[in-house]
Amino acid sequence: MCESLHLKEQKALITAAHTCPVGKSLHPYLKQTIRFHFEEE
Repeated sequence: MCESLHLKEQKALITAAHTCPVGKSLHPYLKQTIRFHFEEE
C-alpha cells in the first residue's frame, strides 16, 4: 500500500510539472527541460 501511494504522489508531481502554466508562458523560443530524480526506498 505504501508503494502504491508513493507512485501516486510521483505521478501527481510529474503531471503538475508538465502542466504548469508558468513554464508554458515562457517565450516560445525557450525550451523547458524537466528532470525527476526520485529516491528508491
